[in-house]
Amino acid sequence: MIQVVYQQLTFPRVPRPVLPTRYYTVRDGQQFFLHEFIDPVAYCIQVTVPPESGLSDIDLLRTLYNAGPMQFEYMLDVDQFGVEEYFQFNWEIAKRKKGDCEDSANFFTSQCIAAGFPAATVYGYVIIDGQPYGHAWTEIAGIVFDTTVGEFIPVPRPPEYRPQLAVSPTTYVVMQMSDWIAFNIKTDAQIAQEPRPLKKVPPNDALEKLKKILKKEQ
Repeated sequence: MIQVVYQQLTFPRVPRPVLPTRYYTVRDGQQFFLHEFIDPVAYCIQVTVPPESGLSDIDLLRTLYNAGPMQFEYMLDVDQFGVEEYFQFNWEIAKRKKGDCEDSANFFTSQCIAAGFPAATVYGYVIIDGQPYGHAWTEIAGIVFDTTVGEFIPVPRPPEYRPQLAVSPTTYVVMQMSDWIAFNIKTDAQIAQEPRPLKKVPPNDALEKLKKILKKEQ
């Protein structure tokens, strides 16, 4: 009798979340939606965001950069984890204080969103001495914030920076995945025709060359 009653129960329904068009294998052989690594409500992000004040936008962004990416050592995944690719969540790089380009970029993107800026993590590659290297950085309205160079250098995107995929939320609503979007700057077919970087920017003089690329745009 009880079983029959339960079978007749109905519950309120809400629209199912809009699923991503693609998941990526970015750590431990597991599939992830790239937005999972951008978390503006995480405690480790919120403690770096100052309260509303009279700071200019650029000074606020510099404050965020100094409290986030400037605290991290740039280290390739193969050197830290022994694998070519291992995306870290914000709390992980906050704890370890080391990571590669997408780790610090996702952290800074999360900070920027928490402070009210429409930031995106951009994945693509950079050209250094004619050689393509896989790379990721933060952008706000076409301004690049490279979180790997150890210096706050916001500039319009240099031609050496080649974007392929940008990941950004439009508005952040807890538990509503439909508010998160991933948009292709280029189609899969276009990306397939581009160089396939075999490695990320190495932590040596290449970083200094990357810094020079940015500074020439200032």
